Amino acid sequence: MSKRSFLIYIIPVIAILLSSCRNLNEELERQAVQMVRKGYDITQEEYKDLEGFIKSNPEDLAEFVKEDGSLNNTALEEFLNKIVSLRFKDRDVTIWLPGNNGTETSENISFNVNVYLENSQSMDGYVNNVPEFRNAIYNLLGDLKISEVIDSLNLYYINNSIVPLKDNALPADIADFINKLSPDSFRAKGGNKAASDLKDIITKVLGQVDTKNAVILVSDYVFSPGKASGSATDYLEAQSVGIRMDFVQKLKQTDISVLILHLEAPFEGDYFNKYDTKINLREASINRPYYVWILGTDEQVQSIISNNIVKNIRGEILNKAYFTSHRDTRIPNYKVQKNPKIGTFELDKSDFKKSIIDAEKEKRDKNKDLFGFTVAVDFSDYKIDEKYFEDPINYEISNSSYTIKITANTDRSSPALNNFTHLLHLSTYDLKSEELTIQVLPKTPKWVYTVTSYDDTGIKTDKSEHSKTFGFKYLINGVAGAYGYQLDNNYGDSSTPKAISEIKIKIKK
Repeated sequence: MSKRSFLIYIIPVIAILLSSCRNLNEELERQAVQMVRKGYDITQEEYKDLEGFIKSNPEDLAEFVKEDGSLNNTALEEFLNKIVSLRFKDRDVTIWLPGNNGTETSENISFNVNVYLENSQSMDGYVNNVPEFRNAIYNLLGDLKISEVIDSLNLYYINNSIVPLKDNALPADIADFINKLSPDSFRAKGGNKAASDLKDIITKVLGQVDTKNAVILVSDYVFSPGKASGSATDYLEAQSVGIRMDFVQKLKQTDISVLILHLEAPFEGDYFNKYDTKINLREASINRPYYVWILGTDEQVQSIISNNIVKNIRGEILNKAYFTSHRDTRIPNYKVQKNPKIGTFELDKSDFKKSIIDAEKEKRDKNKDLFGFTVAVDFSDYKIDEKYFEDPINYEISNSSYTIKITANTDRSSPALNNFTHLLHLSTYDLKSEELTIQVLPKTPKWVYTVTSYDDTGIKTDKSEHSKTFGFKYLINGVAGAYGYQLDNNYGDSSTPKAISEIKIKIKK
């Protein structure tokens, strides 16, 4: 190849690469401008969205990426400040920025953590000569104590009243607390162990949450209607409404978030069913669910998460739910994939693989007249359980003729999929030119209904009841309703809830 022909070949390639970098810089600027115009600020979540876009295009946006692959916060800050000074110079624009050491501000705050362990009779079975529950709680308290975000760790029992155990607990105090966890110590510390009102317990701990105090509440969260007048369902509905009102009232005072962790541990003791009838489960050799609730400001809860305190809890976290008022509709990083597909289409690369052109249905075989495509999406920065994004019931599509199937992305070795967590597989027989909107809606997670018991009277012999919690959905719906989440196909205190996430795909035949 002559030098002249080589130059003729290479110059267009360089031009294409320069155009790609320029387009991506323009897209980054467009996203930032959109964010500022929406509220004259760039929030922490929006900053994270920009970070996700940069990390999905590290080669074309190399000026914003350090050698180790992490975000160059200084470069992004300068970029955003330049946009603001040029395009919004007459406005007071607030830009959320990480701390000077490159970590999120939430990691640098400090606060007290008040830990409440329910010590009613229903909890005896978890501490009656079985170590798993104690080990999990010990590990949780130990990680809290050694973390740099905690001012003081304060320990309490709770039933019909709050029983103070130790303020500003030291490591020796925590060890003593764990070693003494037993039915005898539960009895010795006082309070009414015979019965506990779950709504009343939640009301009490909610009152302790503020900007300087987060709360952790550990309980089996089993409702006990007992001999309350009316049906058990009426009782549960009333409790759910009461819990929702308590949370709504609290949210007017303090902008709190709630992280709910579902775990299991061996249970050897007496279980009290919905009629408050004692059932001996000592010989059953079963695991029973219990739950750890973390309540605080969003910064406090996120600080606990970011310090790996949740991640390191002993025992498998079976499920998670996260409720927060910090729930603006976010646009995640996403791209339409060339394959797999049904029918044929091309991608409009000038729109960063978010537009489909020349779309045609499949013309033969079993998928005749069907059209389908796959979208790779990055949900990694969302605060809720990633399993939530795998349930089609949580999605709403602007064209109802589309069906959707979601799978977790396990092919992180592929360059095309490296930065994405989920794959959305969409298909329809009604192909037309349109802008397709796909939203993830805020709903009570499906697992809540799966673990809910509606009749626990046969728990001794019915193995399906062993892993369930009586009335649990009423409890969670009370919380979810306060945050405007969808429950049982009806919304809580918001008639027009914001979607958690939204992506748009332009389709042209």
